[in-house]
Amino acid sequence: MFHEDHVDIKRDGKRCVSVRIDLIDSGKMKIIARRLRTRESEIFRFLIKLSLSRLALLHDNHVTGKALMPLIADCGPELAYHFKLSPERLQGLINEGVTCPDERVDSEDINLLALVALPEHHLSRKLRELLNTADTSGDLIAGLRSYLAEKYAAQDDAPREQVI
Repeated sequence: MFHEDHVDIKRDGKRCVSVRIDLIDSGKMKIIARRLRTRESEIFRFLIKLSLSRLALLHDNHVTGKALMPLIADCGPELAYHFKLSPERLQGLINEGVTCPDERVDSEDINLLALVALPEHHLSRKLRELLNTADTSGDLIAGLRSYLAEKYAAQDDAPREQVI
């Protein structure tokens, strides 16, 4: 697992980066920029700030275990899918450095998050088991979010950083 304890962030500096995005996303950005009557670069910067705001809990390596669950309930399925996070990598991301057993996230919940990268019927079956229901006809990702948010609701005291 890659962790840096300190990254020097300069508030007044800027950096030029080159990013490859697919044509569909580029087209969507053009449409949004045109509709907002602004430049595509402004849309891109806004999207980065929005994403960084959503991932704010990951900015602090000391936020681990159940304290990460507001983030995981919010965008964990997308993180697991996009970055192809295995159960082992998710386990490290969430529980690495947790010393108190009561603060650890259940391995079963971490494995459930990892299922979003698999075919939908695996996630559907596991959600039916966890929720004790035969009906998972709705949005599976919404069901997963709801399950995690309800289970770890007491940990929702962590403040979210406002980046925008």
